[in-house]
Amino acid sequence: MKVNKIITLTLGLFLSICLQEVKAQDALLSQYYNNPVYNNPAFTGVHTGRFRVVASFRDQWNAISNTTFRTSNINFDMRSKIGRGDFLTYGFTGTNDQTGNANLTYNAAGVNLGYMKQLSGNRARRTSQYLTGGISLSMGQFFTNPNSLWFSNQFNEQSTSVDMSLDNGENLNSSTAFFPDFTAGLLYYGVEGENSYYFGAAAHHLNRPNISMYENGNSRRYSRYAIQAGGQIAISNTTQLLPSFIWNTQGPSSAITGGLNFRYSNRDWRELAIRMGSYISFAKEVNSNIYLPWVNAAFVMEFENMFFGLSYDISMNALAVPTDSRGAFELSIGYTKPGKYRVKPKCPKL
Repeated sequence: MKVNKIITLTLGLFLSICLQEVKAQDALLSQYYNNPVYNNPAFTGVHTGRFRVVASFRDQWNAISNTTFRTSNINFDMRSKIGRGDFLTYGFTGTNDQTGNANLTYNAAGVNLGYMKQLSGNRARRTSQYLTGGISLSMGQFFTNPNSLWFSNQFNEQSTSVDMSLDNGENLNSSTAFFPDFTAGLLYYGVEGENSYYFGAAAHHLNRPNISMYENGNSRRYSRYAIQAGGQIAISNTTQLLPSFIWNTQGPSSAITGGLNFRYSNRDWRELAIRMGSYISFAKEVNSNIYLPWVNAAFVMEFENMFFGLSYDISMNALAVPTDSRGAFELSIGYTKPGKYRVKPKCPKL
């Protein structure tokens, strides 16, 4: 694909941001480009090293007193060569998410498995195309503290206050049973020299596990569907543009994030690079109103085989009042073990 075609693709991606609305409820990361496996298991093994480790931490809405909204995730992935240009990919993932006054906590751990199929290209050619597929099977569990919640039976009408000593009348457990969770995804990408592009889609919670905390309860988790696309456009030998977006839909909610990173590299054998960018998000509430929840500023430092990413979301519109315009602080760090040239595929910059 030539540069002008890549630019046309990029414009198309951003038009799709403006024309479509989406839904999301799972904990989402602003630095989705730094932790792609979190949103799509088809990204497993899509890197130029022998293996990759990425950890992300997100802390948001600290202005809301006595309330926690924190997400942590770690991914490890690698691959093994099969045939001339194909690879078997595999890895593991772990997630911890804490939400709200009742400290609703979600813990999950699982394994990823995938396959990279080379559609065109070889080591001698500058152009390569791949189609990859991946699945993730994890075990998860929700926890909460029922004693921190109050219910209508505990409201004293005479004193017009809550009396926590009263029986709440609820048959509520402190945790769910362990449940399996299944995710599948696809990814197509192409690389031509310093230019690249990618397009992926994933479906999370395909088995819709039961996450009810009531005895004999039945509350099925909404499936989440994600679409992610982007690319790299080389402006010069040292500078590149990295546009991208991610679209999530889950149950009655929706969210979309898109933006642009500017990357500068010294092009030395011990490569040092910096990325700076800005991203904007849109969400759809349950009552179908579309609004702008936050804008994001991001900075990434790359040093040889490591990267360090820092970003901050600024709350807007309806979120600005309860959060005092404070948004989310997010940190990501990753390491890629250098791979051997003979078994190193061409991969896109994210």
